Amino acid sequence: MDSSQQLRVSIQSQTVSVIQSGRVTSVYPISSSQYGCGQYLNSFQTPLGWHEIIEKVGENAPLNTIFKGRKPVGVYCDRSRDQDDWILTRIIRLSGLEDDLNRGGCYDTFSRMIYFHGTPQEDLVGSIPSSKGCLRMKNQDLISLFDQVKLKVKVYIHV
Repeated sequence: MDSSQQLRVSIQSQTVSVIQSGRVTSVYPISSSQYGCGQYLNSFQTPLGWHEIIEKVGENAPLNTIFKGRKPVGVYCDRSRDQDDWILTRIIRLSGLEDDLNRGGCYDTFSRMIYFHGTPQEDLVGSIPSSKGCLRMKNQDLISLFDQVKLKVKVYIHV
């Protein structure tokens, strides 16, 4: 998409909106951090402010691909091994754009590895903040978002 595209994440409504040329074109449910909002390394909180998409991982990977260290390691299918923070399907990695808020030092979004990613706990998405800092999405919704956005698209995360 062109530079007139951006994403807006509302912590209050637990949604991400795709905005194209000033108009909302898509809205998806998300789950932000169960620990609230915050900027600091190891806080497990969702960072606020302006970010940009710096990396996209998993194009054409099968639905429910498990990622560790941003590398595919298998496909999630065994509910008996359920874990609350699997990184599934795709990764859209963010980097902060605001010095002393989400870029640099002990509050750097990129260093904290904050992503949009899929989850096996899709029933919680959109209703309960349940992540450890990232923005969890339903796996099919994540594929749709992944396919819509390009690198450098701006992302604003607000309460």
